[in-house]
Amino acid sequence: MGRDPSLNLRQSGGSRRLFPAHKRVEYSDTHRGTRLKRIQLRLEFGHTEWEGFWILRSKVSKRFATGGGIMSEGISNLVVRKATEVISFPDLEHHTGSIGFVEKMILGELLTIVQPKLVVETGTFRGCTTKFVCEFLKKNRLPACRIVAFDLPQVIQEIHKCDPYFASQDNIELVGGLLPASLKRYLETSAQMVDFAIVDSDHSYNAVLGDLETLAPHLQPGSYIFAHDYRRRDPEYMGLTAAVDHFAAMHGFAMLPLNPSDLKGCEVWGSALLRKPAEDTLTLSSLVYHRTLGKVISHMKRAVLFWLRR
Repeated sequence: MGRDPSLNLRQSGGSRRLFPAHKRVEYSDTHRGTRLKRIQLRLEFGHTEWEGFWILRSKVSKRFATGGGIMSEGISNLVVRKATEVISFPDLEHHTGSIGFVEKMILGELLTIVQPKLVVETGTFRGCTTKFVCEFLKKNRLPACRIVAFDLPQVIQEIHKCDPYFASQDNIELVGGLLPASLKRYLETSAQMVDFAIVDSDHSYNAVLGDLETLAPHLQPGSYIFAHDYRRRDPEYMGLTAAVDHFAAMHGFAMLPLNPSDLKGCEVWGSALLRKPAEDTLTLSSLVYHRTLGKVISHMKRAVLFWLRR
């Protein structure tokens, strides 16, 4: 691969010095197939600040030595911003059993990407995640969005009684009732498709699968479901993980486990991110598989898991 003609690293009196004479930087690129790229970086060591460039090229090791590494003219000035200036996070509240701090940060990144008009949450519990979503949308000035959260009637009554926050938010609706029936009634009368869903209610197999199956036809193509407590190695959540796996196999949803469960013997958080395929991305063979053989395999897996738990 040839050198990018737009990069002209040379030594000249009119250019700006890349590194102080007593500094040295070495970079080896081991990523195959990487195209020649220009990446700007800023390194800070105590009170000394450097500005430089890494040149990445497939199967090439590039060394920037000192004493004359020079930056050519015509390269844009470095722009540095604090992370909090790019994305603003509200205060993160947490109660035992609710979505954790790291997961809320993941949710925030996803909301920034999706910019939803309708967010649905099953199992709002004490409303921490519902409140987080609302405050995150406002802090980052994202487009207007309606948030609808579902739970048992007594849970919704308790939230209204203990937290006046929700009565002051016009874009939040708390719906009491048995799931998935209450969810189904709402979605069947809503003109807006769901852009983002959070599933965190009853963790039994039938309950989780019921929530997911109810949501599926009302999701926008390319939308996301955040399934909380997806922990493959935790026997307590075996029904939940089986339901998520089964649903993804039947409907052709892409799934990304967000679960650092390699830490054996440690109680860790875990979730799964599901993405609904666009209508034109699944081939006919894939559709047939997910409706027939994939469905059978998923049922067999569920039966084996159930037998192992006995």
